[in-house]
This record gives sequence, C-alpha cells and structure tokens, in this order.
Amino acid sequence: MEQLKQGIIKLIGYGRFSTNLQDKVSIEDQMRQCKKACALKVWTFLDAPLFSDEGITGTTMFGRDGVLALIAAVKNKSRGFDGIIIDETSRLARKLSDILRICEIIAFHGAFVYFVRQQLDSRDPHFHELLIMHGAQDEAMVKSLGYEVHRSQEGRAVNGLVPGGHCLGYDHVAILDPTRMKQGLPKVVGVEAKINKAEAALINRIFELRATGLSHNAIARQLNKDKVPLPDPSRKITLSPFSMLKQ
Repeated sequence: MEQLKQGIIKLIGYGRFSTNLQDKVSIEDQMRQCKKACALKVWTFLDAPLFSDEGITGTTMFGRDGVLALIAAVKNKSRGFDGIIIDETSRLARKLSDILRICEIIAFHGAFVYFVRQQLDSRDPHFHELLIMHGAQDEAMVKSLGYEVHRSQEGRAVNGLVPGGHCLGYDHVAILDPTRMKQGLPKVVGVEAKINKAEAALINRIFELRATGLSHNAIARQLNKDKVPLPDPSRKITLSPFSMLKQ
C-alpha cells in the first residue's frame, strides 16, 4: 500500500486505432484516459516509451508492430516500468485468443496490464475469467459489425451504387439528397461510378495486351516501360451539387 501512495508503480501506455479514416487524435484521447486512471490510482504514467498501432485492425497480429515492440520491451529485464495501461480491451486485440496470449506473455515476464474502461487489473485473481468475457464481447462485436458492413455494401451494389473504394477507370460522384441537410449542405446518400475516359483507354489497352497472350507481369513491364502513371491513390469523391438523389 505504501508503494501505491508514493506512486512508485510506473506504467507505459499502448494505444491503437483501427482504420485510416481515424487519426492520431484517437491515440491521444486514449492516453488521456490512461493518465487520468493513473492519477486516481496514484501510479506514475511514463510518457515514453509509448507504443501504438495506427490504422491497424485488432483482429490479427499481422502488421502489429506496436504490440510486437511492446512485448519486446516487456521482455527486457531493465525495462524501467511495472506494467502497461490500455484504454480498453479492444484496443489491445479484438480476437480472444490473441489478447489472452499477449496478457500471458506480459504476466510471465513479471509485468501487469490494466484496462481503464473495464477496470481490469491482471493482478486480480478473477482477471482471467473477466478478460475472457470482455474479449469474447469484443470479438463478437467485430463479427456483428462485419455482417452489418457487408449488408450495407450489398445494398449499395444492388442499387447500382459504389460499395467500396475507387476502381481504375471510374470517377466517383456523390449523390446528394437536397431534402436532408447536414452542416448546411445536402447529405451524401450514395456514390455513383462514372467512366473516366482517359483511364478507360488504359483499361482497354490492358485487356488488348492480355488478349495477345502476355502475362500479368509482362503487361506491367510494358506499362512501366511506356511510363504509364500509376492510379492516384489520393483521389477523392467529387461532391457535385448537381448530382441529386434520384426520384
């Protein structure tokens, strides 16, 4: 108890946001909650090192460089911290087997984990059972969200709208509903794909090259040789005020 009062327990933070549609502010928000929890617990929050994964899904360990670096830091015998504080269980992982494994590794090396939102402390004797419950909920939510996203995308496709990202050969034009306003502008209710004539010519050429028997790699080499520019990944949807909701 004396150790807690003196704030000797030192914690580092880990944060994650899922997609590039979010931004680094999400990590800052998570760390703010972690710092508040440390203040209430009379723990010391270390601003560095801070581990994070940005624009990475929590359903897999692939590409999770932040978590891997975190585990490596925990294994370091001269690490200089006692545990890891995380805003909520879903930030560490959204797959039950992954979050259980990560927490086991951390505990094996003498550190602990604290999840702010669920107030879960890995030193608690009931931690394992509670972590299974919350981890299962996080995993189930991803599956439910995946179903809802697929249903929404299917609905757009059925209605002749764009269900996903840009496709070479097309421009995206927003469909606006003038009867539904948002921040003083008509609400975007869908996106239509319009043929981009310049890119359409490139598509036709690719198919013609393929029809001659060239392989995919051979076609790519030919396009590179001709210095054909790559598709611009930064293209945005055109918000045309003349493209209104179809009646």
